[in-house]
Amino acid sequence: MESKIELGPQFTALTLFFDEFRGDVTEPGFGARLTYNVNRKIAFEAEGTLFPNKTIFSGLGEGRAVQAQFGVKAGKRFSKFGIFGKARPGFLSVGEVFSNEPGSMVVIFGSTIPDARIGRKTHFTTDLGGVFEFYPTHRIIVRFDAGDTIVRCNAHSH
Repeated sequence: MESKIELGPQFTALTLFFDEFRGDVTEPGFGARLTYNVNRKIAFEAEGTLFPNKTIFSGLGEGRAVQAQFGVKAGKRFSKFGIFGKARPGFLSVGEVFSNEPGSMVVIFGSTIPDARIGRKTHFTTDLGGVFEFYPTHRIIVRFDAGDTIVRCNAHSH
């Protein structure tokens, strides 16, 4: 009998592709995943990740990021391994991001300038990919995910 609920730690790396000037940034993240197995082929998942390093994730600021994904995993489970596809919407929230509210202005010493702020910014994400699971014992699952986390970065926040 397989467990309906799985809970475990996870490690991930998120690579953000910028322009040639800034290059690419890869950040390690640590978190947990909770899985509810509907049956041997379908499961619902929730995953939370903290990226502990302060880095430039978006905008002109830097901060620590938190990511959460919620969705479905579907595929085939065999006695010693499983192969699945996954589709999980979620969010990536970054602290200390420089933002400029469109149309918002501040008057300083008689000059009107854009209202610039440093704060948290949250982006919608979609995680699409594949999952390979290996079952060395009845209670242990070793999992490898490969996929693309699509981050929808708004030009400005509303």
